[in-house]
Amino acid sequence: DIYLDKPIYIAFLSVIHMIVGNRMGAVVGFQVAVIALFPAILYLLGSRIHSRLAGLLVAVLFILREVNNIQGTLWVLSTNTRLLMSESLAGLLLVLFVYFLTRWMENKNSHVYLMVAGGFLGLASLTRLNPILVMPMAVVGIFAFCWKHWKKAVINSLIFFSMFLASMLPWMIQSHIRSNKFIFFIPTIDGVILKQRTFHALNKPLIPEAVNNSSEP
Repeated sequence: DIYLDKPIYIAFLSVIHMIVGNRMGAVVGFQVAVIALFPAILYLLGSRIHSRLAGLLVAVLFILREVNNIQGTLWVLSTNTRLLMSESLAGLLLVLFVYFLTRWMENKNSHVYLMVAGGFLGLASLTRLNPILVMPMAVVGIFAFCWKHWKKAVINSLIFFSMFLASMLPWMIQSHIRSNKFIFFIPTIDGVILKQRTFHALNKPLIPEAVNNSSEP
């Protein structure tokens, strides 16, 4: 079977290599420049939800966290924007999802923000699988937000889910063509979560076997 995972991040790195070549310093610098949008969006989100001071505080805290993660890389195993890992890009896409969802909550008659939010959540799910778990909770939240008008709640939930699915559908079709798996994350769940992690966690002995250091006669 062909193992398919994180297509958006792979495409992201491919575009960076096309622009700056194979120089590692330039590749990392380009990624850092893109992820630098993170605190700016956090500022906009905090300003819209509470105040400009709250937005500024959230953005500064994020920057300090990244500085701390980068400086502590040699001592603490953690991800940061200077590592070529998918967590940073997935986080950026998730915060964009939250930002546009809050924009829709301020103007429930505008479906554009809801469609964009669903699209970003789908892209985040193609970057890492974890955001897929956010989708059902988001649908329930959208329905609950419009519960007084159940028809509108159903329509908004369907619009959001449709855009989420539309953003993932091309890769699902590609996965079906390449590996005959329409649900592309099944190999990840089976290979990584069930076999590599869950199996070893469930079969790990609770008490390590005693090591006999005595010499045999």
